[in-house]
This record gives sequence, C-alpha cells and structure tokens, in this order.
Amino acid sequence: MRKDPELESILNEKGGLYQSDDELELFWGPLRSRFRKHCEFAQQSLYAKSNRQVEFDFISNTDINAFAYASPSGDGEFDFIGINCGSGFFIHTIINRIFAHPDAFPNWGDAQKERIDYALLRTLGHDDLIGPIITPKCPIRQALASALFATCMDFLFFHELAHLRNGHLEWLRSTKKTNHFIENNSEEFDISYSLKRQALEMDADSGAMVLTFQHAMFIHSSVVSEVAEQNARPPSVRNALNLLYGTPERCAQTTALASYIFFRIFDKSGWNIFKPDLFMHPEIPLRMHWSATLLWELFNTEKYVKLGLGNINFLTRVAPVVEQAYGLIQGITPDPRGIQSALGDALNLNIAHLVEVKKAWTLLHPILEINVRGGKLAPP
Repeated sequence: MRKDPELESILNEKGGLYQSDDELELFWGPLRSRFRKHCEFAQQSLYAKSNRQVEFDFISNTDINAFAYASPSGDGEFDFIGINCGSGFFIHTIINRIFAHPDAFPNWGDAQKERIDYALLRTLGHDDLIGPIITPKCPIRQALASALFATCMDFLFFHELAHLRNGHLEWLRSTKKTNHFIENNSEEFDISYSLKRQALEMDADSGAMVLTFQHAMFIHSSVVSEVAEQNARPPSVRNALNLLYGTPERCAQTTALASYIFFRIFDKSGWNIFKPDLFMHPEIPLRMHWSATLLWELFNTEKYVKLGLGNINFLTRVAPVVEQAYGLIQGITPDPRGIQSALGDALNLNIAHLVEVKKAWTLLHPILEINVRGGKLAPP
C-alpha cells in the first residue's frame, strides 16, 4: 500500500492494517489473491475514464465491515478498499455452520452425512467466533460453503468498489463531512443528507449485484471451458462449482443467495419500519427488498433473458430458504420480517421510502457524473 498521510490516519483510527501470520495466511491468501485480481480487473475494464490506481488490504477493526477511500485528485491519485478481517471470519463461520446442518440446503451434496451437536450449536451467540470450529462433513457441502463464502466476500468488495467507481467519494469529500464511507447515525445530519447517503448505498448495492453476477459468469465460463483444470480438481469441488456456477441461471441464483446471506448475517438490530431514514445506510431489510427487486429487473432485461434468465422464480425462494437455514443454526424459527422485507410489505412503506431515495438520487446524479471512473450511472 502506498504512503498517504490521510489514509494512514484513517487506518490508525480503524485499528490499522491486519497483520497475518503463516498459518492464517492459508485462509487469507486465496482471498487476498482474488481481491487483487478484482483490482486489476477494475483498472483495466471498469476505470475507462480514469488513470487512478486501485488498491486494497485487510484491516483490523471490530466496528465496520469495510470502507472505501479516494485520495484527492492529483499526481499519484488512487482508490483504496479496506476489508475488515473480522467480517471474513464471521461470514465464513456462519456459512460453514449452515452447511453443517443436515436440514439446511438439504438437496445440495449428501446432507445426511452432517451430524452435529445441536445443543452446542444453538448455544453459540450471533457474534460468537471463539466457539468450536464447525465445518460440513460432506466434501461437496464443504466446497459449497467455501465457494459461497468467496462470493459473499465478492459482494462486499464490489460494494466498496462501486462507491469508488461511481464518484461517491468525491461527493462525500465535497460535503466536507468526511473523506471515506462509514456508518453514521443520521441524527448528526439532516434528513436530506441522510437520504442522499442512502441513495449512494443503494447505488453501491446495485453495482455490487451486477459485478458479483459478472464474476459468477466468469467462473461459469471457466467451469465450462477449462476442462483440464476442472479435471485436476477434487470431484467434490467440481460438483460444488457446477451447482453454483454451472449455468447462467445458477450464477444468478448464487448471486442472489450471496447478497441475501450477506445482508441477513449482518442484520443484528430491530427493524424500525416506520423510521427508515434513521441511518446513513438503508436498514438491512430494506436493502434486501430493493436488491431482490433490482435482480428481478436486471435479469428480465433483453441481455439476460437471452442467457435463459427470463424465468427467475428462484428469487422468491431465496429469502425463505436462507431464513430457514439461518434459523436452524440459531435455534429460532424463520424470521418472517426478513422474508416479508425481501418480498415487499403490505403497507407499501418500502415503496414510499424508495420514492424519497430516488428523489435524492436524481439530485445527486449530475454531481456524480463528473467523477465517474467508467461506465454509466444508473438513470436518475
């Protein structure tokens, strides 16, 4: 990572860079390599209007999942993505516990091989990463957990990348409120500013959805074309990759699963549906709903219908399947709040709030357009 006093100050506030050892690097190494390839892809294919460099590193922090930073314009300008190592451990732990339960995703792999201590599993709290390591016993389900974890982390990375690519950081800097994206309670600012911040978050979610799906399709092309490489992999890995990425529809389903799992895992607080402008980030159930709507609209466009994605009824199944799986490892019944939020709510409060966020997006659009790194912003 290049020397930058402003970024170093931010990193110091957030616990500094993550210091890995040889043993932990067995876990982080493949993910580090994956993200560096994402950085290269961004510079070569996404940053068509910019010569900015894209860098990333893992950080040590217990309060944030990730953050994005853009240096001021000038010589040596660059973008930086910091991914909290704790987020990775947490997502990895939860997904492994899900696939270690025989009733979660029962049709994937040999679920009957999973035998776990249910009492022990249910005593582990939502944030308990110190407890025993629980991994699936079926090799296919173990490979599924590993691959789905990586796609969840893709979503997190691409969310931060979308902030940078779409010029969000320049707007943030121009407001003189902050120079990087973090979660703030909107009581510090007026509702108008909070709605604009929420619009940027929804734009970043949209970018993450598209880029995560595109990367899933890249894996799909490798699964289909690189026969020799595939044959060199263990049968369990080949089966897992085929289940997740074997067809364009499976890539779309995996994208939907990864995004919903990501939102659901970090959904710790109650949902104040009558005050959706409480935070800078839209509340997670609202993001679930809007992201499902986005995927529905995206995959029904002419481009994706040609890939065989016109019939995407699986989107209606993603929420209940994940809620059931999450409930199993938490020892609770599926959360209807999460299911309903992803499918819409009877009072149309999602829609009413979405209208306000879209109004904020319309105001932001011409301001952001100046600093877009490449591609086009979503229409106002």
